[in-house]
Amino acid sequence: MRSFGYICTKTGEPGAAGVESELVALAERRGVVLDGVFCDHITAAKRMRPSWQDLLRELRPGDQVFLPRIEMVGENYDEVVRAWNVLRREKQADVVVVDFSALDTRGRHSVAEIFQSDVMLEVYAFVKMQERERRRILQAKGIRQAKERGVRFGRTRRQLPENFVEQAARFQAGKATLRECAQACGMPLSTFYNKVKRGRSD
Repeated sequence: MRSFGYICTKTGEPGAAGVESELVALAERRGVVLDGVFCDHITAAKRMRPSWQDLLRELRPGDQVFLPRIEMVGENYDEVVRAWNVLRREKQADVVVVDFSALDTRGRHSVAEIFQSDVMLEVYAFVKMQERERRRILQAKGIRQAKERGVRFGRTRRQLPENFVEQAARFQAGKATLRECAQACGMPLSTFYNKVKRGRSD
């Protein structure tokens, strides 16, 4: 029997290194040394989970999978339930959801215990996804209200130095080098060059 961890982080969440260290420590408190931790990071543009697929290929019947939270295996209720069924039925692995001790299937293999775990997973996943949706709605509402008050999001635009236009003109006219003009403005070469090419004067 082998034991693995799985982590999936998202933009705006703590990095995988910290979550992995915490997961390893929590497993050790349960007397388990993980043989490996598979980590994915998904963004709005990148939804694939290559490490999840690697984990599934690695699993053998009787192996254990430790998850910090059930949300690690899916973006919504259907995905979570589908991932649970893959782990429990197809791979015949035990699952330990660290933040919910009732979802620990080790030693619970009778028909009644499997049924109980499945029902508990479905209820827990539903509640978790409802909480996530509520947070998303509240966050969107907060952002909308902040924008209505004139709050600006994103990186603050830096004001260009007063002599930027003069130095940009010198550079474009060939009267001075890029380095000389950038230094005169107190700007990195690449920043000065990009601003000149974009015709920025703010």
